[in-house]
This record gives sequence, C-alpha cells and structure tokens, in this order.
Amino acid sequence: MKNWIAAFAWLAALAGGSASLHAQARTFDGATFDPPTGWDFSGVSDHIVMTKIDNDQGIFCQLVVYQSQASIGYPAGDFSSEWNAVVSQNFPAAPEPQPRKSRTVAGYVFLEAGSTVAKDNKEYFADLMVFQVGDRVQSILG
Repeated sequence: MKNWIAAFAWLAALAGGSASLHAQARTFDGATFDPPTGWDFSGVSDHIVMTKIDNDQGIFCQLVVYQSQASIGYPAGDFSSEWNAVVSQNFPAAPEPQPRKSRTVAGYVFLEAGSTVAKDNKEYFADLMVFQVGDRVQSILG
C-alpha cells in the first residue's frame, strides 16, 4: 500500500509540474519532475520508466511517462487512441476500459481507466492516465 501511495503522490506532483521532496529534477517532453527516491529510472527517446521492486514481497510498481502526442480533439477519443498505442501494443488482448474523469490534488483534470492485462502467462493491472496539455495529450501508464 505504501508503494502505491508514493506512486500516486509522485503522479500528483508530476501533474503539478514538479515535486519538492526529491533532490534531482529531470525534464522530459516539457514536464519537469523529481523521480521518487529509491526508484530505478531509465529513459529512451519516446518514454521514461520508473520502477520500484520489493523483492521480499515479490511485487513491483512501474510508471511509464510517454512523450506527448497531438490531441485528436476530444478527450474520450484521445484516451482510446492512447490506450491502443500504449497498452494494446504491449498487451494485445487488453480490453479497452471506459475512462472516468479524475483530478489531481493540484486541480489538473485527466481521464483514467485500468484493466487486468496478461503477458507471458502473467497477469498485471494496467492503469492509464491521459492528461490534456493544450493541443497535446500526455499519458502515464502505471
């Protein structure tokens, strides 16, 4: 439970522009944020990945921030497009869930939905958050 609280606190800070609890700020695709302390950080040209593994409990949490994409003009369509590009590409049988509107502590509105997905005979839960950023959308998969 503590890992999820830390993850969502970090997501709220990311959506707010930056966090002040961690020392090393990073910038990706115009967003400035501080990776959570104790999380592994890696990045490639179109996304960054933060991972926290608890070997004692055999669990992990992974947050992936994707490069922003042009909006197609309406939030539900943007969510569907991002689900297909981000989740379905990695988990081909992933059913697209019905997104709901959510709000960060800082007041940023986004669409979010999740679904159980499978890969290599293992089940995971994928939660996609799609933020409208002007005429672009920014997706975070957790």
